[in-house]
Amino acid sequence: RFHNVFGSSGSVCHRFAEQIAAGGPVTVTHPDMMRWFATPREACDLLIACAEHATGPKGRDLYALNIGKPMRILDLASSMIESAKDEYYEKGRNPPDIEIRIVGLRPGERLEEKLVGDRERAIDVGIDGIIGIERIPDETSRPASGVASGAEGSAEGQAPESKTACA
Repeated sequence: RFHNVFGSSGSVCHRFAEQIAAGGPVTVTHPDMMRWFATPREACDLLIACAEHATGPKGRDLYALNIGKPMRILDLASSMIESAKDEYYEKGRNPPDIEIRIVGLRPGERLEEKLVGDRERAIDVGIDGIIGIERIPDETSRPASGVASGAEGSAEGQAPESKTACA
């Protein structure tokens, strides 16, 4: 399970940088929006470590980085704007005033991401900074006869997930 990876094509940092370069505004969905971030190195380390661990006898369905606290998106936007202003000052120019515009949450969007969902639990896998995530079986989805269906514990209408999925 990945966090937002700094510098990746899907990172909010790219969108903020483009908005700053255009003179703004920088759009933030909510002032209290929090997200977890990882460096490219952390993301690569997660992939390698979980792939190695997943093929072993104690492999898990999901893994996540356990890297501390999430960051407020508003703080990230402010920091990026301040950094851009420093570049203007270094060149002897006055920076433009760049507005941060709060645009509101989109349908289904959460203020905070969860490392571990409501129907999951964190498992120590013995790898520093990485946790395994184990799904808690939904007792109502098990066949009444006790015969395994091959998809037990999966949400209705969803395919069962591969045992070796990483991230």
